[in-house]
Amino acid sequence: MPDSRRSPTPRTALLAGLVGVGALLTFWLNSQLYRLTARAFELTEQGHITERYTKAIEQLGSDKLDVRLGGIYALTRIAVDSERDHPAVVEVLSAFVREHSRSNLAAEPTSLRTLGDRAASHRPVVISDQRPRPPIDVQAAVSVLGQLPLRSWGAHRADLAGAHLAGAELTGNLSDANLSG
Repeated sequence: MPDSRRSPTPRTALLAGLVGVGALLTFWLNSQLYRLTARAFELTEQGHITERYTKAIEQLGSDKLDVRLGGIYALTRIAVDSERDHPAVVEVLSAFVREHSRSNLAAEPTSLRTLGDRAASHRPVVISDQRPRPPIDVQAAVSVLGQLPLRSWGAHRADLAGAHLAGAELTGNLSDANLSG
């Protein structure tokens, strides 16, 4: 009795082999295309972050409070979105607080010496019930620094050494911040 199963012909085997090689080649090409697309997306995303960072830095230098606040919150978003840029944002916001809180010292009229000078000249001395507060943008930057996620171990959350933060609301987690001076 003859066997009804037939062995594949060499032509059929060759065709099946070519289909298999074609499938492997297609898979390899798709993986290469995926890698190139992912790299292009990453570069585009980094370019957008760089543009946002540059714009936020420009906003911090503005004379208008609302523009500075916009820059602070734009930097916040960058720090959250980009782990790579997080340390730079912390440094920029820390420097902003240090510089802008010190400028508030000259405007504070209630030092003991000033009060003594006014009392000696018999001018009326008005002492306010309100405690001194930092400027709104400085307070916003301090608040943001306290709310940012801590990304790397051993790094300070913020370097606020020498900043004048009397009356500031130190909310969030500033336990790793340098608050000396």
